[in-house]
Amino acid sequence: MLRRRFILTGLVSIGAVTALLATASLWGQTSPGAPPTSPPVVAEPSPTAPDDLADTGTPGGTTDPGTPPTNPPTTDPGTPTAPVVQVRPPVRPPTSPPANPPVSPPSNPPASPPSGTTTDPLAVAPAAARIGPRTIVSLTFDDSNAGLVAGAGILANNGLKATYYTNSGLLGQPGKLTLAQLRAIAAQGNEVGGHTVTHPDLITLPADEVKRQVCNDRFQLAQWGFSVRNFAYPFATTNAGVEQIVADCGYNSARMLGDIRSRFGCGGCAYAETTPPADPFATKALDEFDRTWRLQDLKNGVTNAEQHGGGWVQFTFHDICTTSCDELAITQTMLNDFASWLKTRSLTFNTDVRTVGDVIGGAVKPVIMGPAAPPPGSGNNVVNPGLETMANGVPACWSQASWGTNNAAYSLVNPGHTGSVASRIVITNYTSGEGKIIPTLDLGGCAPSVLEGHQYSMRGWYTSTANTQFAVYLRTTTGGWVYWTSSPWFGAASAYTLASWTTPAIPPGYTGISFGLSLFSVGVLTTDDYELFDVASAPPVVPPAPPTQVVNPSLETMSNGVPACWTSAGWGDNNATFSVVNPGRTGNVAGQISITNYVSGEGKLIPTLDLGTCAPSVTTGHTYQLNGWYKSSAVTQFAVYLRTTAGAWQYWTSSPWFGAASQYTQASWTTPAIPAGFTGISFGLNIFSTGTIVTDDYSMTDVTPAAPPQPLAVQAAPPAQPAEAPAVAPVVTDPPAATPAQDPPVTEQPPASPGGGEGSAPPVEPAPDPAPAVEPAVPPAP
Repeated sequence: MLRRRFILTGLVSIGAVTALLATASLWGQTSPGAPPTSPPVVAEPSPTAPDDLADTGTPGGTTDPGTPPTNPPTTDPGTPTAPVVQVRPPVRPPTSPPANPPVSPPSNPPASPPSGTTTDPLAVAPAAARIGPRTIVSLTFDDSNAGLVAGAGILANNGLKATYYTNSGLLGQPGKLTLAQLRAIAAQGNEVGGHTVTHPDLITLPADEVKRQVCNDRFQLAQWGFSVRNFAYPFATTNAGVEQIVADCGYNSARMLGDIRSRFGCGGCAYAETTPPADPFATKALDEFDRTWRLQDLKNGVTNAEQHGGGWVQFTFHDICTTSCDELAITQTMLNDFASWLKTRSLTFNTDVRTVGDVIGGAVKPVIMGPAAPPPGSGNNVVNPGLETMANGVPACWSQASWGTNNAAYSLVNPGHTGSVASRIVITNYTSGEGKIIPTLDLGGCAPSVLEGHQYSMRGWYTSTANTQFAVYLRTTTGGWVYWTSSPWFGAASAYTLASWTTPAIPPGYTGISFGLSLFSVGVLTTDDYELFDVASAPPVVPPAPPTQVVNPSLETMSNGVPACWTSAGWGDNNATFSVVNPGRTGNVAGQISITNYVSGEGKLIPTLDLGTCAPSVTTGHTYQLNGWYKSSAVTQFAVYLRTTAGAWQYWTSSPWFGAASQYTQASWTTPAIPAGFTGISFGLNIFSTGTIVTDDYSMTDVTPAAPPQPLAVQAAPPAQPAEAPAVAPVVTDPPAATPAQDPPVTEQPPASPGGGEGSAPPVEPAPDPAPAVEPAVPPAP
């Protein structure tokens, strides 16, 4: 049985989201995801990298906003399918020269294991005093987690050395090793190996992206001065094509997982790998350590080999902890106990601890770069923008990126805005964070490339029961992902609506972008048809019709001779009369009210005061823009009513006056925040003097101000760049930077209602006949 690590919230598509977002999940599964240590990514929000965005090893890792999943989220592909492990002959050395000229390894490599020598690297003193068959133990540590520093100290205290499989794109990110720490570990005599740039599932990627992930990781580590000879597959998944690429990139071996017999599985397997291994590019190892292991399991991994002819036993760890430990972390106490046991065991038994490089041997080969990422184009730079191309049942090149405390569930719906597919996210239980889909946080196969100093127009079509916004992640020059910023909010929309926003200029040190519309409250969000254009060549955005929540806004639909869902309403001492006139401002119908004898009160036309069929719904804390077109011989104003949670209606407030107008004129006014305890609204332009008013084309739009940038879906801020890396201008601070200056800052939670005045709870007034309540005897002055 093969045990693999799933650590990201990703939609796993053709490109697995990297170790920056949150925990991986398949479409249709709930995936709240932990904020990525990195998302975008991403989650473990760096957008969270995706299944490894959050590299809980998104898209594991996207706190978004997950990360984003720079997460990502952390801020991510879904859980990888069972790895393809086949019996095959060893991979041959590269058969053709690399596309890019090789670069010689550093002339003065750090204290990584030496390259191959003519002597046996495993040679030890005569074993006359030791018993048992020759048994070699290798301790390996994956994913570059910060806790490995403590583990290296424990091993050094016991005179042991290990191999550290490193994701170069994650160094310096929150929860990960810094370059200085990795150098200190290597200086203790430990080996540094490769583990891809961002920890994707390689068998889900196109060949060019696999080459970038494998070759560029080794290239970057070599640039930092490490001699890198051996590799470990993320998620322990591989196939013949991936193995050949690993060999072509200059590695001498590559480690699998779960193919050595233990109580955790692989019952028919051997108790150790052979030396040399039958296939150096699929070396066998025990299952990865997780919290179900006990100290005796670690010891049994060694003694089982000793009792069955010896051989090579590889242990795989991911993190070191003290008391608060995640699923894949080993406590410092247990690691120390195991290391002490290994140290003393070598005094009696023919058993030694060696690095992978000691066991495999071989020279350090020249390093090469993978294919360059596709350059930005003049058209839409999003790959698979309509989500129509599928890979393993999910949209290719897209990943889920969740972070925070919520139960975001992902699915595909039919039809889409165009074509047959759209993405849907549902949250029914929300405390914090968000859910979203984003282009997979990779090195160029899926995530669009961008140019320093350029601005980009991002667009996407959506329907939603709640506000949404773009969460945006950037790729560093070393391949890591960081959360960058978020757009203003876009209001709820029952019909497909275009969200469009232009980014600030891309700062120095970044080469790629990923973004997606997010859901950050209870609700349902459906998205489709994403676009990304350089503003220099972007086609104009066709403004959508203003979103309206008013039923029958133009009064065209009639019921029993009157506009459906509308009611004439008046109060006071006057002789208001109501009629329908033709034509209207648009269409054939407008509403007319005339008063020829006036003492007090008013007349108006408003949406029927019901429980939701006609009267629009509203959300506590939100503000709404009320619009209506009118012609009038006298001043007018909006009169506004609210529906309580119990279904009763009350007068709330009135707008300022709008002057008389002989031609159709638009009246527009933004309400205060809706106070607590109210769920519906009704409003209309009134006349409160002798005269005639004609009204038409009402609309209402949620205009709650934009939220500030979210917490990371992938990570809290751009990673600290190694000294040798290109300088990167700061992108966000911790906490994230405020929303662009042109948008008023607000808190992510709906603001409290203003105290007193028109923002306070409306007074209880007697209900009129038909619906409106009795209002003040004199309408408020402007």
